[in-house]
Parts: sequence; C-alpha cells; structure tokens
Amino acid sequence: EVIVVDDGSAPEAAQATAEVHAGDSRVRHVRNETSIGNPASRNRGLEEVGGRFFCTLDDDDEFLPGRLAAQVEALERAGRDDVVAVTGVELVWSDGRPPIREQANIPRLVRLDTRPNRFELISPRVFLNTYLVPVDMIRKVDGYDPALRWGEHTDLFLRLQDVARFLALPMIGTRVHRDAAPGLARQAWDRKVVGVSRILEK
Repeated sequence: EVIVVDDGSAPEAAQATAEVHAGDSRVRHVRNETSIGNPASRNRGLEEVGGRFFCTLDDDDEFLPGRLAAQVEALERAGRDDVVAVTGVELVWSDGRPPIREQANIPRLVRLDTRPNRFELISPRVFLNTYLVPVDMIRKVDGYDPALRWGEHTDLFLRLQDVARFLALPMIGTRVHRDAAPGLARQAWDRKVVGVSRILEK
C-alpha cells in the first residue's frame, strides 16, 4: 500500500496528486487542510497503515529498484518481530557536487544499544528514509516527535535502539536529493538548532 500524505498543498496540487493515482486502490491520498509539518504528517500516515511493515519517503527522494523487496525478504528470513532493516543511502546535491554514498557497517543482526558508540555501525544519515520497520514496533515507540522540524529520523533511530535489532543490506536503497541553495541551507540550520537541542534534552 502507498499512503500519500499531502501536508496542506494548494488545492490544484492536491487535485493533481489525486488524479495521478485515480483508480489504483493500493494508493490512498490523505490531505491536511493546513500544514502540520513532516513528523506529524508521518504519524498521520502511520495511523492509516494496514500492512505489516512501514517506511517513509519524502516527495523529492527516490527508492531505488529492488530495495523494498530485499528488505521484506530479509525481515521474513530473520523470523523476528523486533528487527529493523536498513540500506545504504545516496545523497545527490542540486549544485552538481559529487554524490555521497554511505552504507551501514553491520556484518550481522545486532542490538545497537550494547555499543559504547551507538553511531559506530549506522550513522543517522544512513537511517534517513532507508529503514523498513515492523508497524507494531514503530507504534510501540510512539512514531515521530511532532515537535521536531528537523531530525525526526535521528530521534526515531535513537528510540528504536532501545527495543530493536538492526540488519543492514549491502545495497544503496534510497536516493536523497538535497537542495544546495543558500537561502534553503540557512533555513535548514535554523531547524537543525531546534532539532538538535530537543534531541539532546530528550
């Protein structure tokens, strides 16, 4: 299933989105009349989920071919209900600088909370829209923190470490597009300051 959470777009954009998937029962369009932000919108999508596993994708990013099939197979092979599967990530910049590709360094199924440095094997950047997690598990940790405007994936990653085991697949599964425009970068830093402060407090 695909749940499209439309976070307060203009009416014409909402109509265009609805037309794209018209007649496909696998796709559901959920619209916020006014914007509530990314984390709260992800939670809105989580409320609608009917399947066993959950993942997210931002509207300007891509899942690469084979990613979801490989993750589902890995989770089913693991035979546990406390496993999160991750892949590598590719960051592509709008100004044409070389892409950054990063993999998780997990040789086997592990509990990250037993490590002195929790980011030794998986960095927060690798976790960005690359995870497939059992629905019951992400609901167990209460989904995303709606107060965050930056860092909601990192915050979720830290909370999942208390209850989950992690499995890494040796593939690049998600392509993340980053806009390098100076104005956007400045706005991102404002959100980062708030996000980092909240995560540290928690």
